[in-house]
Amino acid sequence: MSHRTLAEEGKKPNMDLDKRRTPRISFHLEVIVKDCEGTTEITDLSLGGLFIRLEDPAHLKEGDVVHLVVQLPLEKTPLYVKVKVVRVTSEGIGVEYMNLLPHQEMIIEQCFHIFKSTMPAASN
Repeated sequence: MSHRTLAEEGKKPNMDLDKRRTPRISFHLEVIVKDCEGTTEITDLSLGGLFIRLEDPAHLKEGDVVHLVVQLPLEKTPLYVKVKVVRVTSEGIGVEYMNLLPHQEMIIEQCFHIFKSTMPAASN
């Protein structure tokens, strides 16, 4: 089964609640957010970005660029991803992917499509 990439579909990822273009799934997985201390966990995943629960998101603001390290299921090596903060709440941050390489985009798309049939849609 072939999946078109976001770039091929002409979509620009955006996590803004009013502008979100891609469906999300509830997806819980530990993630390392560089320069952030404490527990960090992905709570939902989309082809455009992620929501990450943080113990103390107050030090981040919209527009900040952060780097993530995540070990996705079925992948042998960690994925290093640059993201932009597009939403800050008391519980964490919404981020959109930045400058994904084709193989990174493919890994995220494969993960999303494999798990979307087994995970509930995110409700936020």
